[in-house]
Amino acid sequence: LAQEMLRSRVRPAEHGLPRWAGRGAFECPSQRFGDIHKLDAEALVNVLHEIKTYRAPDVVVLSTIAERFHQNVEEFFPPQVMSVMRNFAEVRFCDPYIEAAVIGRVDDMMMSPTPWRVRTFLHSLASLRVSSEEAWAPVLPHAREHATNVKRYIPTLLESLHDLGVRDDELVAMLATQAHVYAADLGPIFVESAERLSRIGHRNDKVMQRVVQLGQQHYDLTVHQTIALLATLRRFKFSEAEACATSVAKRVELMTPAEACSALQALCRYSLREQIVVAAAAQAIEGGFQDPDFVRKNGPNALLALASLGFAEVDKPLLEGMVQSKEFVARRKEFSGPAHLAVCEAAALAKLDWVLVSPFFELLGATFPQLSLDGRRRMKKVCAVFSGQAAKSAASGEACEAMMQIWSPALPSFRVVDHDEVEEFLGETLFVRSGQLIRVTSHHDVFVDGGIKPQSSLVDEALSAVGKQVVVQASV
Repeated sequence: LAQEMLRSRVRPAEHGLPRWAGRGAFECPSQRFGDIHKLDAEALVNVLHEIKTYRAPDVVVLSTIAERFHQNVEEFFPPQVMSVMRNFAEVRFCDPYIEAAVIGRVDDMMMSPTPWRVRTFLHSLASLRVSSEEAWAPVLPHAREHATNVKRYIPTLLESLHDLGVRDDELVAMLATQAHVYAADLGPIFVESAERLSRIGHRNDKVMQRVVQLGQQHYDLTVHQTIALLATLRRFKFSEAEACATSVAKRVELMTPAEACSALQALCRYSLREQIVVAAAAQAIEGGFQDPDFVRKNGPNALLALASLGFAEVDKPLLEGMVQSKEFVARRKEFSGPAHLAVCEAAALAKLDWVLVSPFFELLGATFPQLSLDGRRRMKKVCAVFSGQAAKSAASGEACEAMMQIWSPALPSFRVVDHDEVEEFLGETLFVRSGQLIRVTSHHDVFVDGGIKPQSSLVDEALSAVGKQVVVQASV
């Protein structure tokens, strides 16, 4: 029914697009998997692995596999459970069946686990947003036990603890010590480890000394590594951050447009709104919008990165000029569904005029089958922003109606936080009166009432906000 409904909606040919533009989401042949409940564990793992290769797997099929996994989870060996968790995490799908199945097998999974299994299990929980204490609490003793053997996994472990909202000072301190002991061997991994520690707000004197030293002598680091270092310096309020930011901006000014776009994406990844670097990247990218190759490969992502980093507050006309550039307009029918979504999302974040974004919005109505499940969630938020304006246009209104009806289940563990609930801000997190720890993230999943105005500069630098709206991830 979902396939027929979508096929009856906006068609690529109506917008002069090639036939392949509408392919992607429903290439997964659901009829082949009608006997999912009869499959054994190994066969189910193989089917899920195959489905993972599709751009946007059929949600009904994923739900059926999740139910089958929960009903017969005892049939699965630990490596098979790990495989199922990783595959669901890669397609960004989770439901109560998956969470219940994982909780039911966590004790078996943690019987003499290897460091790799501990790291992968926590990372999968974080990716699936299974934040229940019953799922991660049995893993922590083994993580402490292997703390001296996971030096290559330190950044991933710290990030998983942060994303899950786990407060384990002993484990974090042990991982910080290992990062210091093996700093010379870890190289770039040390910089990533320090950045993850800054997200948690954990100060280790030895690590901080090396961070300050690198801040003074960072010229051997790549730009991406230097941006991670700069995020750490900013969050811990080190004076070396100013010189480091100036140095990064000078390096970005000399980059090609594609390299500058990559630097902007690094800023988004580390939730760092360093305007001097953003401005330098914008200048480098501006000329790229006259290059057909750059526009086709990087134009939409460059716009989204600039909008996410608040550049519209600094120079909105420059963003509008990029969208209206001759090459960008000429190439818009060559963009993929994710590229059309990036342009529409950038327009929503930057509050661009509807006249500029409506052609891309109508094209997205034809190419949205190419979007992943996560892309569909983002698309529906963009539709919600523009629904009123889209209704004024027949083509845009039809596209909006079709896209809003797509079944794209939300991942669990999200809720809206009201202004009255906020107690205090710390680093990238905030505490609410219910005692929950909430991560402030650059992803646009849940918007908090614009009345929240963080006082800490640490939070201001870590936030990615839409106007005064703050985006948060929280456990329910």
